[in-house]
Amino acid sequence: MTEQLPDRPDAAPPFALQRPTHTLVLESLERYLGLEEAAEVWLAACRVVQIDPEAEQTPARDLLNAVGALDASDQLVATCATGLRIRLMSYMILADKQQGA
Repeated sequence: MTEQLPDRPDAAPPFALQRPTHTLVLESLERYLGLEEAAEVWLAACRVVQIDPEAEQTPARDLLNAVGALDASDQLVATCATGLRIRLMSYMILADKQQGA
């Protein structure tokens, strides 16, 4: 029997990964940069790839593009971007696997 995907779009079962969001990215940046600098850096990255940083749901691929824009920042931000990229790509691969893609 094939397991059905839940109506909730926030998790990719059976892996139970949470859908990546702007909040997740911003909170990760805040741990390293502090509240104000993290917000400035993330807003700039969102502008570069032309996504709305206040959208409730943004496709993971769009978030990944914005995280890519962080690579042009200083070494600390670029290092944080590497971790975020792994998290976003893991979500996308596992969600695709769950959907049978």
